[in-house]
Amino acid sequence: MHKPPKKVRDAVESLLDWLQNTDRKHTAGVLRFIASFPGADELEDIYEPSIPLMGWREFQEIQGVMDAIEGKDDVEYLVSQIMREGDE
Repeated sequence: MHKPPKKVRDAVESLLDWLQNTDRKHTAGVLRFIASFPGADELEDIYEPSIPLMGWREFQEIQGVMDAIEGKDDVEYLVSQIMREGDE
């Protein structure tokens, strides 16, 4: 197994800490989301992926939005734009 960059190791450590200190009913959705990631095949055996057939392009698009969002207003803006696209 390769040694990932420090930012990845730090993020994983933070996530694992949160998972260990949070009730499972609150963590299941996050784990299902992670099970959707390309390369998470082993986790798929335990958690049904919330986004079936996610590829790297879908992952990168979600990552870009997640990196940009700073709060509820940004999420509301995202949803309004998605809904507007659906109306066209």
